[in-house]
Amino acid sequence: MTFDIIKSEKEGLDSKEGYIIVRSTTVFLRMLGEKPHYELMTATAGEDNGSITVCQNQKQLIASALQLALELKLKPLVKSD
Repeated sequence: MTFDIIKSEKEGLDSKEGYIIVRSTTVFLRMLGEKPHYELMTATAGEDNGSITVCQNQKQLIASALQLALELKLKPLVKSD
């Protein structure tokens, strides 16, 4: 499964830098922060212009976040809002 990391155009995110991790036109994860310190989170909304939509499968979202965290040797922290 191949994913791309692209700059997010989402408005209203409280972050200096924002990127989305996408496959085709579906966003799975967001990376927010400032190099080299980013937070990785599941995406809960697509991009404002409608060109990229959010993955509706919550299990797939969580699995993708955990998989990437393992690959990057990160310790996942579960939060909800």
